[in-house]
Amino acid sequence: MIEPKKRLRSEQRKRQLVNIALDLIATQGLQGTTMGKVAKAAGITEMALYRHFRSRKELIQAALDKMIAITKRFLDVDEPDIKKRLRTISATMYDSMMSNRMEPRLLFEFLRAPAKENLKDQMQAQFQAMLHKIEAMLDEGIARGQFRADIDKTRIAWEIFAFGFTLNFVNVLGFENDFTKQRAMTSQEELLSKISV
Repeated sequence: MIEPKKRLRSEQRKRQLVNIALDLIATQGLQGTTMGKVAKAAGITEMALYRHFRSRKELIQAALDKMIAITKRFLDVDEPDIKKRLRTISATMYDSMMSNRMEPRLLFEFLRAPAKENLKDQMQAQFQAMLHKIEAMLDEGIARGQFRADIDKTRIAWEIFAFGFTLNFVNVLGFENDFTKQRAMTSQEELLSKISV
């Protein structure tokens, strides 16, 4: 006997649709991700999709929110020692970026979104929040006597942030053999030694 398809609850369906949109964005690009393709991949009608998301813009916005949440998770490390926290963030980011082809592709797709998608301001605000979080870690390291008080926290935060972007390029372009984990961690150690007391 064939089991009837179980209907997903609204929130489960929304999560499923966002994940499908993310998969499509990573494989077919932001421009190639249409409501019709998302509905087809989910096995529902476009009309049913519009019950969950009033527009493509709303769906893309939800997908961007999820991509940003994925990116932000790297900074959520529960380690009181700031140097160890930054090392853990770097190592976790390297491992994740090198094992997941989708995340870097998503980031680049959202970054290259045409102006009509209207994503720049939100991305800018979210990335700025991440930079402020890194600066707060550096402040904490200064307060604990781990880092010099005279460092330019904004510049150092950008260097740490740039490490993440470098890993995205390494992944997308296939340079894992050139920029190995050992090299990546050495670059982070050199940065930490420059700012340490």
